[in-house]
Amino acid sequence: DVLPYLEQLFERDVVNVCRELSIPRLQLTPVFYEWMARLQHPHFGLECLFVCQNAMQKMGIRLLPSVKATLAAGETPSEFMVFALAVILRFLTPIGEQPRLSEQPPVFVGRLDPAS
Repeated sequence: DVLPYLEQLFERDVVNVCRELSIPRLQLTPVFYEWMARLQHPHFGLECLFVCQNAMQKMGIRLLPSVKATLAAGETPSEFMVFALAVILRFLTPIGEQPRLSEQPPVFVGRLDPAS
């Protein structure tokens, strides 16, 4: 389930942009939860096309300002932000046997290192 991950990304990283934009957190929080509700709509879904569409633009518009604000606050971006950026930059490397390479398009199988 991706929703707890998104909540942590919001709580640990996105809220830092409030200071930079002079937006009270209380004003931003309802917008986030309204967006989360839309993600759970039965006819919308989190399909790969939706998630990946314009990923580089989303990174520049939505994620990097939060990274900048986090660093400006003297904090370090969370592992949730690092994961989001890595996914967009496709640093999730296929490992092990690749039984689905013959499919068209090929499907790569991989995993993240275990959390420590």
